[in-house]
Amino acid sequence: MTPEEHNKTLGILHIVYAALHTLLMLGVFGLMIFFLRVAGDELRNQPDTPPEAFLVTFVIVGGLFALLLTVPSYVAGYAMLKRKPWGRVATLVAAIVEVLNVPFGTALGIYALWFLFGKGQVLYQGDALTPDPRPPLNAARAGRIEHHRLEAAELL
Repeated sequence: MTPEEHNKTLGILHIVYAALHTLLMLGVFGLMIFFLRVAGDELRNQPDTPPEAFLVTFVIVGGLFALLLTVPSYVAGYAMLKRKPWGRVATLVAAIVEVLNVPFGTALGIYALWFLFGKGQVLYQGDALTPDPRPPLNAARAGRIEHHRLEAAELL
């Protein structure tokens, strides 16, 4: 595959991953709220359990945090599909966050990192994270290097 095809594939995969992650988190969030509502009466009657408001708050904060972790994937997917100059940085952030989500996020994160530090450098040459290419040799320096190469060849 060409770097452009890898870039497009990664952009699509990031958006699909983020959408599936969002749907899964919303489903888990809904189930947790449902079970807390069903078990709420039972929880109120037991003295050693935390109050229902605490559990609901814990579920809401945890769900929002999990959904917040999908934002970099959406941004990276958009940036890669639109070939934005900041797409490499956004994808690096998304890949690092995704690697923590085993197994699919890990696979996508490793693929993204492999692409960005390999074939993807060609697409994002102007990026701040890409090292500057070596300056071209001037004629005098090129002559000295060639002279040293000839001397080394004669010694062998």
